[in-house]
Amino acid sequence: MSNYLNLEKPQENDLLWGNKINSNFDKIDAEANRVNTELGTKANNNHTHNFNNLYALLQHSHDDLYTKIGHTHSEIATLTSRITTAESRINTLFSDKADKSYVINLLQNFDHSIAGLTPVIHLNGQGSNSQNLRVNCWINSPAFLLEWHLSFLYSGLSNYANRGPQNTSEFSIAKPGVNAPYWGGNNITGITIKVKCRNPFLANNWSNEATLTDNEIYMFNFIDADKIIAALVCNSNFQNTIASTIITNPGLTDLIASKVNDNYQSSAK
Repeated sequence: MSNYLNLEKPQENDLLWGNKINSNFDKIDAEANRVNTELGTKANNNHTHNFNNLYALLQHSHDDLYTKIGHTHSEIATLTSRITTAESRINTLFSDKADKSYVINLLQNFDHSIAGLTPVIHLNGQGSNSQNLRVNCWINSPAFLLEWHLSFLYSGLSNYANRGPQNTSEFSIAKPGVNAPYWGGNNITGITIKVKCRNPFLANNWSNEATLTDNEIYMFNFIDADKIIAALVCNSNFQNTIASTIITNPGLTDLIASKVNDNYQSSAK
């Protein structure tokens, strides 16, 4: 084989030398065609370059493209106008947000001390229709955030139950169950509530502790079987309501009939 076009070199006794020579001619013809194509894209030997259209002259200056030292920008006014427009759009975008004075006031209220102040305690839900007591506290301070602590003691308890800390000044205290010893055989008991708060952004910044005692906490008037039976016997309005409910609810009627039948069979055994 040749070094460049891989032309074959038949041996003296090679019976297929003719085919190989023809193959060599094909390779030479294809390569000659490629060379002619490439030469057609080249410039003539004596060509020239028009530098004036493509490149700058050897001796040239940039006065037409660049400004002189110490120049000024007349576009500043236009740029300022655009900045003003952008500010207006930003203000419109945030018009429904908190204004700067509100945010500044909020930040200033982080470090208000409540030492020496005393909370006020409000208590609701003492009546028999409320299952829980609702405690609302308030303190006269603009402090941004307060941490509240509450403890309470029902009559007959030996230790206070603690509630807190929490970031809201509202607490809920469940009334004791009907069989709890705190009622003393009655439907009324008492409670003592203690409340204090602190500013968590200041070290050991506690308020005074406020105390409230209420001795008229009534037992929650839940419905039990004895009360239902008494109402069925004595209260005509309750009787009519139950009868109307049973008549308009066939499923309930079947359930009551089934329970009555079960009870009858059990008692007959």
